Amino acid sequence: MDMLTSSKHVLDIYGFCGLSALNQFAGKYDGRSLTQLADHRRKYLDKLRLAKEIAQGLADIHSIDGVSSGGATLIHNDINTENILLSEEGVPLFNDFNIADFPMRNKITNEPCSPYTEFPSPQVSPKFLRQDKIESIKLPTNRSLRF
Repeated sequence: MDMLTSSKHVLDIYGFCGLSALNQFAGKYDGRSLTQLADHRRKYLDKLRLAKEIAQGLADIHSIDGVSSGGATLIHNDINTENILLSEEGVPLFNDFNIADFPMRNKITNEPCSPYTEFPSPQVSPKFLRQDKIESIKLPTNRSLRF
């Protein structure tokens, strides 16, 4: 988990014990949450920048150990607007890795053993559970983005 904090898109973790953690402070940006920013009538370029940075953060999470065999090395399992905070500069920061999963890999081929995780997102159809690259983002409108 320590390796995650090398990404500018992951909330810094200063210490942890069991399920408790001491994290960097991040709150509402410009007085609004990420959910409000997504729903607010903002300029398209601002929304595009936020989406790009969220996608970059997700890529950072999926490749924390540098393995480039095409499979995720960590699956967050709980990405939603409540678990992406914004720094004072407006940078999206991923948080809440309590149900994250480290998929096992075949020792010979280094391929993922299974795309299934212990805590699959309940709103995701089983037909989408074909590969370990899928990470679902829950939006307040009950729609999902898939990366």
